[in-house]
Amino acid sequence: MPPTALNYFSDIEDPRQKGKVTHSLDKILLISLCGILCGADDWETIETFAENKQAWLGQFVDMRDGVPSHDPLGRVFSIIRPEQFTQCFIEWVQSFIEQRKDVDEETLSVTALDGKIARRSHDKTNSKGAMHMMNAWCCANQLVLEQLVVDKKTNGITAFPDLLKLIDAQGSIITTDALNCQKYITKACIEAGADYLLAVKGNHPILHEYVSYYFEKKT
Repeated sequence: MPPTALNYFSDIEDPRQKGKVTHSLDKILLISLCGILCGADDWETIETFAENKQAWLGQFVDMRDGVPSHDPLGRVFSIIRPEQFTQCFIEWVQSFIEQRKDVDEETLSVTALDGKIARRSHDKTNSKGAMHMMNAWCCANQLVLEQLVVDKKTNGITAFPDLLKLIDAQGSIITTDALNCQKYITKACIEAGADYLLAVKGNHPILHEYVSYYFEKKT
């Protein structure tokens, strides 16, 4: 990660008492972001990553006080303002998109919407189920444009139009799986100014039969 990447997160306020801070916010952010980009999915693994890459990290932030353990890493992320981090992260991601303007425009226009269960997000101790996320994925840039937490009382199908409203879908092609092959989802795509390419399976038997017959007739 180049030094300028930290500039995108400079607006995040550090709520800790200055006299009691051992590891700077820049250091914690850099370690966490790089660790996650390298596949770490919990604070212990991020700590291990930082220990193995301490010399490399030292090129960008002061590592003379060593690597923060997993407890302060998690604690800092629990007290910083989520909306500040989200906004800074979006601006950082957008900088990658700007760097890829040379990509073919037809490829850039494809956005895949899909739901995923966040790994290890369940909390059996407090009787909390796993977190279900809906993601809008830019196929060309290999980046998540937006994501939405799905209420456990609903499902990904009902969250689809809400996620579509969060992105600029004008002129794009929206793809998704057979579960989201619904009339109101195609309507949401049209209202957003987008085209759509949906999978059809046996969950819509009449439509599936019609489409199968059409292609058999054409071939």
